[in-house]
Formats: sequence, structure tokens, C-alpha cells
Amino acid sequence: MDIDEFLNKYGTSTTTNFDLKDILRDLKLQCKVIMRDEIIKYLNSENIILNLQTSKDKGSHWLLASKEFKIYFDSYGILPVKEIYEYIKDDFKYNTLQVQPENSEMCGQLCIYVLYQLENKMSFEDIILELHENFSL
Repeated sequence: MDIDEFLNKYGTSTTTNFDLKDILRDLKLQCKVIMRDEIIKYLNSENIILNLQTSKDKGSHWLLASKEFKIYFDSYGILPVKEIYEYIKDDFKYNTLQVQPENSEMCGQLCIYVLYQLENKMSFEDIILELHENFSL
């Protein structure tokens, strides 16, 4: 499934943790969906999607981190938040290329798409290039 098919199926609007869990379940992907201050509880999880905000705040932006694939993904290409270094611990790859169009709300879907493609043996670099080219940023 390419990004267009993926977004046609799962949408491009703002997502809650419940929305993301539903998509993950539909795709049969193993991943925890958490808020930033909960990361300490999930240090043993292979894959996490975390929100930049804490559980006391309204969510703002979803990020993907994976010990399994040793990657960190931020759809705006922002460098990893400090908690990610504690979570992954090993060397890991991350993107600095923005792949999400401005004024869009699909960061959660993009996190899952990256995980989906990694599970289907696509390289992290190729996923980032596909997304960047698709949205012509």
C-alpha cells in the first residue's frame, strides 16, 4: 500500500490515541501509543508512538520511535527529543527532512505509515524520500 492508498483509507485529520490504536490493530502492528511523560513505563516496548505533550496536556504532535528498527521519525524533521535517547539507547537513524505539509494534521497517520513500511521491509531512507516526493516539499 502506498501513501495515497494509506491516507485514503485512514484519513488525514487529527488523530487521538484511540484512533491510532484502531489503525494499528487494523494493520496488525505492534506499537504502544503514549504521551511523552509515560515513556519511562514503556522502555521495554519495541515500538512507540508518542505525543510531544504530557498526559496532563492536550496532545499536539505524534512521533515514532522504534528499538526494533533503530529509528526515530518526526514528520517535521525535528531532531529527537531527549527522552528518545533514553528509550532507544543504541545508535539510531532519524530524519531531518520535513515530510508533512504545513497546516496538515496527519502526523499520527504518517508515524503508522512509516512503521507499516518498515515492517514490510522498506528502508527508512526510502520511506522518507517517498513521503517527501509525494508531498512535494
